[in-house]
Amino acid sequence: MKRGSSGGTAHPTPAPKAARIDGGSSSAAAELSVAAPLGPPAEAAAAAEAALLSRAASVAHDAALPRVSVIVPAHNPGAAWLDECLGSVLAQTYGGAIEVSIFDDASDDASNGGGGGGGGASTQAMQRWAALFNSGRAGPRFSAVCRGSRWGGGPVPAAAAAPPRSPAAAGASAHGADEVVVAAAAAAAAALPTSSAGPAPAGGIGFSKNSAVRQSSGSLLVFLDADDVMLPGRVAKQAAALRAHPLAIAGCTWRRTPAGSSAYWERWANGLSSRQLWLQQYREVTLPMPTWAMARAAFERVGGFEERPPASGEAEDLRFFLRHCELHEEGAGEEEEAAAATAAVPLLLVRASSAEDTAGAGGGAGDDGDGGGGAEGAEDATDALLLYRWSPGSGCSRVHRRQLLRIRAAAFERRVLSSPSWRDPGFTIWGAGRDGRNFLNELSAEARSRVLAMCDVDPKKVGTRYTNWRATPPIDVPVVHFSEAKGPVVVCVSLRRGTEQQSARGGQQQQQQQQAGDGAARSDGCPGSGDLLQNVSSLNLQEGRDLWFFT
Repeated sequence: MKRGSSGGTAHPTPAPKAARIDGGSSSAAAELSVAAPLGPPAEAAAAAEAALLSRAASVAHDAALPRVSVIVPAHNPGAAWLDECLGSVLAQTYGGAIEVSIFDDASDDASNGGGGGGGGASTQAMQRWAALFNSGRAGPRFSAVCRGSRWGGGPVPAAAAAPPRSPAAAGASAHGADEVVVAAAAAAAAALPTSSAGPAPAGGIGFSKNSAVRQSSGSLLVFLDADDVMLPGRVAKQAAALRAHPLAIAGCTWRRTPAGSSAYWERWANGLSSRQLWLQQYREVTLPMPTWAMARAAFERVGGFEERPPASGEAEDLRFFLRHCELHEEGAGEEEEAAAATAAVPLLLVRASSAEDTAGAGGGAGDDGDGGGGAEGAEDATDALLLYRWSPGSGCSRVHRRQLLRIRAAAFERRVLSSPSWRDPGFTIWGAGRDGRNFLNELSAEARSRVLAMCDVDPKKVGTRYTNWRATPPIDVPVVHFSEAKGPVVVCVSLRRGTEQQSARGGQQQQQQQQAGDGAARSDGCPGSGDLLQNVSSLNLQEGRDLWFFT
């Protein structure tokens, strides 16, 4: 699910940035920057474009490396953001073939003049870039396929692409040939047949991603939202990780823009350890979808993204992620051979500068000793391979939190609650507050019948019962102190509102609150819940086996 660019809501078109791409390094210390847009015929933009093309053409082509398809779904991204996004593809240091697969999902934003079918600014920008990638001006590594749901299904024709030219020739006339290419591509796209029923509606995020994958040909897929920007080493780093772990989803570290727009989530996701990638899968998609790369075989194994209308709230990333993890469990079985275990690593976090990437293996076992349900790591979030843009009206804003809860709870019931150790004698839900009650109410009647109790630390709740007479059958569950919890435990207390806020507030404020009788850090307003992880540890359960953090 896009915290970004495709699905049904137009993005504001920003002013062109006067930044640059540092094509020489993928280090996190390198400045995150973007390509100057191709559109304005200004001398500075022409010089920046020529330098970018020359740098791209200078990277040696290694035909032995696997072909990578960069998957770019787009709906109303705006020409300026497309220029930044696709310019960052040209800056990649990967020596293998890079195919850019762009799918325009019914763009009709104001910057397009209200027109699809090749007439608007966003659509023209996609066609212009596709023609440029196919022109040979950036060297033999690059090619593109570009289609749109309102284009009649046809690609940008090969005839629209200018003949290959040397980097020097490209710099000599950076814009004149592009204008010819754009005109030819736009004319060819406009001539394609359209639906007699009128303009096609936006198909949604899953539809546009699947469409871009279907029209691509690479054995490796790197997903790139049309408003995001890659650092130069991203494709090379993720391709190398996937060669070692071909069944994995390989995410990468990222930096949010505007800075601070989701500071907690950015720190949490970039700091996950190897075990946490797997163990926290029910709390959140531990690898944000815009950072994903995977082998085509892994994508096809899941079956692609679910395609739902934008108004329905897609959550296509969560559905895909949980299904991928489920398939890993089904395929892993009791396999203990080291070679097989390495090949079956399901989740990877690829970093820009670390010597080794973080691999999250299934089953919850691990030797890094960093379970604990989600205390974030200290990894520097500026060690990034992707500039990940926040914008209002993104795809995730259409998905209600209750829908996300239902998807997660259904997967948890199917994969965890169905196991023998959770069936007999039953299980306990940690947390009698909002999160625990919502989780309980989303379970099936059969699963609810196996809930032994809800446990808590709040003396106002301990000794009471949680009831919901509107449920079928009615719910009536005792609330006990956590020390009396029996069976496996699923923790439904927000760590962010509890323990993870304890360190964020700082020692001085915590001391002041304790002196005022306010207790330690809180979760759901309960005194003492800052000790949540310590309390959970006192039960001597094994995370990923008889203990899962859900919230």
